[in-house]
Amino acid sequence: MRTIRNISLLIFLTLLFTGCQTLKQKDMQDTLSKVLHSYELTTRWGKLSQIYAFLTPELAKEAKIQADIDNIRVTSYEVVKRPASITSNNDELMMQSVHIRYIYSDRQVEKDMVDHQQWIYNEDRREWRRNNPIPKF
Repeated sequence: MRTIRNISLLIFLTLLFTGCQTLKQKDMQDTLSKVLHSYELTTRWGKLSQIYAFLTPELAKEAKIQADIDNIRVTSYEVVKRPASITSNNDELMMQSVHIRYIYSDRQVEKDMVDHQQWIYNEDRREWRRNNPIPKF
């Protein structure tokens, strides 16, 4: 009888732990989706200089906003590789690739690039931040 109770308790604790882990992962995924969407909207429709606010604090200190960034207008933002974990055992570091088309307003010349974005999760702040530099347009 005691063995059955111990086994039942062990099963219950295992299910409880895995359920909490799943909720944490879902919350992280939901937060990542919101941040990536906000980043996309800022890049596509906002002022490009505002995308620097998505950087980790360490990168933001070192980052220099591109001088002619106000002369650039993004015409297309297409996710070519959905967010995926960079390491097999860590969902707190994600990578996404995006194809961006843009023009220089004063020259009307269209250019494009692939932006390989790396995002890291800060568990204390429960937020995702871009963990690699903003590419030069």
